[in-house]
Amino acid sequence: MNRFGTDHHRTEYLLDGEQRFGRPFLEVFGFTEGSGAVRDRRGAYHIDSEGRPLYSEVFVRTYPFRDGIAAAEDNLGMMHIDTSGKALYNRRFTWVSDFSCGLCAVRYRNGKYTFIDAKGEPWNSEYRYCYDFSEGSAAVLTDDGFVHIDTSGNPLYPERYELAGRFSGGYAPVCSGGRWHLIDTGGRCVTGEFDRLYEGRNGLYIAAEGKDVGYLDASLAFRRLYTEKPRDNNEMPAWTDDILSEDWDSCVVFMRHSERRSHYLCDDRGISGTGLTSHGEDIARSIGKKISKFKEKKVLAQCSRSRRCVTTANCIMAGMGIPAQVGTIDEVGPEGTAYIEHNDYSPEDLIRPSSLALMDQLKGNVLRGWYTNEVIRDHVFGLVDRMLEEDDTLTLCVNHDLFVIPPISYNLGRFAHNDWVEYCEGCLFVRKGYDTFMIWKGRRYPMNRGGKIAVDTALLPSDAEVELPSPSDVRGWQWVPKECIAWQGQATDGIRDVCDREGRFILVRDDGYMVTNRTFSLAGDFSEQSAPVYINGRGATFITDFGDLLNNRWFDGASGYHEGYAAVRENGRYRYVDVDGITVFGRDFDYAGDFRNGSAFAETDGKPCTVSLDGKVMPI
Repeated sequence: MNRFGTDHHRTEYLLDGEQRFGRPFLEVFGFTEGSGAVRDRRGAYHIDSEGRPLYSEVFVRTYPFRDGIAAAEDNLGMMHIDTSGKALYNRRFTWVSDFSCGLCAVRYRNGKYTFIDAKGEPWNSEYRYCYDFSEGSAAVLTDDGFVHIDTSGNPLYPERYELAGRFSGGYAPVCSGGRWHLIDTGGRCVTGEFDRLYEGRNGLYIAAEGKDVGYLDASLAFRRLYTEKPRDNNEMPAWTDDILSEDWDSCVVFMRHSERRSHYLCDDRGISGTGLTSHGEDIARSIGKKISKFKEKKVLAQCSRSRRCVTTANCIMAGMGIPAQVGTIDEVGPEGTAYIEHNDYSPEDLIRPSSLALMDQLKGNVLRGWYTNEVIRDHVFGLVDRMLEEDDTLTLCVNHDLFVIPPISYNLGRFAHNDWVEYCEGCLFVRKGYDTFMIWKGRRYPMNRGGKIAVDTALLPSDAEVELPSPSDVRGWQWVPKECIAWQGQATDGIRDVCDREGRFILVRDDGYMVTNRTFSLAGDFSEQSAPVYINGRGATFITDFGDLLNNRWFDGASGYHEGYAAVRENGRYRYVDVDGITVFGRDFDYAGDFRNGSAFAETDGKPCTVSLDGKVMPI
């Protein structure tokens, strides 16, 4: 099944970085179950993977299908339809959720909530708010607080709480007095209290107390995964400090391009035309301003022909205050001669994530079409030597992550399998007199010009240890042996997250490949072609299903995207962001939940409310 993404305005579908179906819409939602909910000038409806309408009816708004049923809105209100566009019942409501356990939460015009059955028949009971059912119970908000009820409407326990989550694996998180704990179905507290506690996922419960983040083991005792480090918000790459602190006669900045827009790809063929984001251009100009003292020298740019590489060099030179004169060289281009002999790739080569392929190359398993590491080294170092020949010259060699990493690893003799170079990162090749050396993150390294190359790709170390009952259906993936897996999540669109026994979270595909070579301190479920991930010391962001950073924006915490928006946390406050990571609605919240069929539960000024997709806040 094709994996369609949406643009940040939610007006068109993207695949391989290109617009699908030959036109934009007024509104689109993510593809589910082989169809997409769209709205154009005719109205709202669903299309198939070829862009054809599933039915003839049109509505005011439609939402994604789940288990063959979708929420839709007409001029009278909201209801549910099947894949033929036929309404399941005659009643209309101001909001409907999705069916679970044969029941669905809905909102009346008076603002009260209740549940309906598959025929649209409502319960007699009314509530201030209702969550969906899970494992036979649902959290509902009464005048006294949240409580869980069963499918007959009976409370499971007498207590009431400020907030409550869904049951998973027989336990649900609840909040009282600003502190969280787990309860069982009888309402009994079964854990200690925490600052934050998240709903269980396939038997995994994540909690935070102070700066310690961990999981609850089989006995529900807290086990630390890591201690939160301060976030590094510095977007300047390390080489910009190194170049200012070093004394050199000539210097080559061998760097990756700046931030580009993410793409939703079937394979590697659609990546070449992607340009920079406006933020990526700003970062490059800021780099230029930082190193502008060198504008008195001769500044050259020799870059990959890729548009994003040329634009990066142009912006750096503009930031330095000098005319942009960017030259291009094939040696560091996507079809460059320094690395690649030919591009006759097999379908299997294209499906395998390029980050994993590069790790194989560094280990000596030569990729189809690539030269050996020794030949690549000789090509690249020869290129660098020519650039360093002239005194008082600074050369910007902007290219791609796959080409920046090899020469760095050849000189270090080490590049961890779960490490990578971020946007604008790179190394310096410096000549001082007759000496030539590499500088990488503040340290000098001699040039490894001869002999067999052996790169150590062992994983970055972890001080965590995870002990959970082994999943019954556990399997192994490339680089992730079965015996190393402590936990695995449920697959969404063929992708799941797993945790190894040293506390590393890894995103894997059901075809046997990791989504990316990177590992994370935490990772969440995929939704709308991306997943929230957390790297200790950097923060939370999002990874696409092809291993890209979705937007290169970083937060204290994040949940997944739903209907085009994700709830993120910073400095104890919550807000919503679009797929570019840009804040929407112009406000923050005490708490913010996920969107479902156009509405999300939130809290503001200590009071519960709902938020609509246009940012309207409605008190409950």
